[in-house]
Amino acid sequence: MYVTSERVVNLADRGTMRYLKAQVVLEFAPSGDQGKGTLDPEAYKKKQEELRKELAGRAPIIEDQITTTLSSKSSAELLTADGKARLKQELREKLGEAAGEKKLLNVYLTQLIIQ
Repeated sequence: MYVTSERVVNLADRGTMRYLKAQVVLEFAPSGDQGKGTLDPEAYKKKQEELRKELAGRAPIIEDQITTTLSSKSSAELLTADGKARLKQELREKLGEAAGEKKLLNVYLTQLIIQ
């Protein structure tokens, strides 16, 4: 899992100023010893740190893609379950390219507040 920065962005609503507070978590396929069962807490922590290091050079690209995608949406789009599902799919497509060789499995919206 790769936890991105919490962000506040203006939404693309016309005629009113609305904003979105969001946090996105990205799930990547494990590298190396796939399929060897559940990792103990120390091994999991080590894998998380390795992932952060691998993605460090791409972090600005990933963060920019998230901000740009979120700010292109209107509150009406994001208030429905279908709208959230479409957002996650769009983020998965865009971030899959930005992540380079790492295989992006899923996108989780761990925080999504519209004001």
